[in-house]
Amino acid sequence: MHRSCHILIFVFVFILVAGSLPAGAEEVNVHGFISQGYLQTNQNNYLAETDDGSFQFNEMGINFTTAVSDRLTLGCQFFARDLGDVGNDEIVINWAFAEFEYKNWLNLRVGTLKGPFGLYNDLRDFDALRTSIFLPSSVYNEWLRDGLNKLKGIELFGTVILGPLGLVQYQTMVGQPLISMDSGTVKFIQTSGGIDSISAIENDDVYGARLIWTTPLTGLRICGTYIYSNMLYKGIASDPRMPGTEIPLTVDTKNAQVCVFSAEYIYGDLKLSAENYWALSDNTATATINIPGKDPIENIVHQDIDVKDSYYVSIGYRFAEQIEAAFYYSEYVSPEGIQGTKEKLKDQCLSFRFDINPFWVAKLEAHVMDGKFGVLPDNDGHTYNEWMLYAAKMSYSF
Repeated sequence: MHRSCHILIFVFVFILVAGSLPAGAEEVNVHGFISQGYLQTNQNNYLAETDDGSFQFNEMGINFTTAVSDRLTLGCQFFARDLGDVGNDEIVINWAFAEFEYKNWLNLRVGTLKGPFGLYNDLRDFDALRTSIFLPSSVYNEWLRDGLNKLKGIELFGTVILGPLGLVQYQTMVGQPLISMDSGTVKFIQTSGGIDSISAIENDDVYGARLIWTTPLTGLRICGTYIYSNMLYKGIASDPRMPGTEIPLTVDTKNAQVCVFSAEYIYGDLKLSAENYWALSDNTATATINIPGKDPIENIVHQDIDVKDSYYVSIGYRFAEQIEAAFYYSEYVSPEGIQGTKEKLKDQCLSFRFDINPFWVAKLEAHVMDGKFGVLPDNDGHTYNEWMLYAAKMSYSF
């Protein structure tokens, strides 16, 4: 179905549901959101064809939850987004779950779930719940969003009261990531790995855990996240020394581990936060070089990925009931063993948020960038280390 038909159907359902809800309806809770943004870079293309400006930046979702009984809750969200050539407004089931509540400290959730990741991955679909348009890419890479937000599996979670030490919220889960070949995750692998195309991707089960400690100090939360997985993908690479030659490539990633260490402090209208991203994995890349008249040559390269210096720090302040501003500095640092600026991105971001009314939010944002990680050549085929990204976004939610 053409993408414009998807949008029209989605908007029709959105308006129909939003306009027909009776006041005080409690049987089924319905919430939704729709947003449209604009992206512009002065150099390079980033996330979309931004060198000349792009409106290919929108999101929409509608979700339903209902309490079937005192202990059983069902929920589902339909979601669509467009970010350059990712998403293209295809409507998907973003999450769908059955949740059984046993005790405060032990609950069960099964279905298509969001993976536990950092402090803010759970909230990234809801633009009205944060100041910035983009979360810091050193931790929350926008292309990896679909891989983190859609796992088919089972989760145990709960809240443990620690008395004078505050409380701890925990999540543990195991699931199978639902990654399509046109997803942002595949685009991330292709772009960051210098691969021309990917033909297949295989994932083992993903194991994840997260602890959020609400400390005795009012407003302070500390969080730790751990994710373990294995993955194999196949594709085609090229070698500039052999123009026109296609090189079949297989990359086997073993013992991939991701850790995120997070802290947040809120004092009145002031909000401070910082997160540190670690990634470890054992990679084996096998390239098959076919030379006419000779047997194929297999070139096997082993590489240990070790990223520990990617982080961001942020500060936000609400100046008035309708106006909020935030600034963050984000830095993605090259894995050990990978040289050059392509694997680096430093981002200084200034955001302004305007709450027009309880339903409408407008945002403006500017990024001063240093580095080429995730960057695509501009319309003239060039890439630059120093560049700017400007973003604007309007959102409606109910």
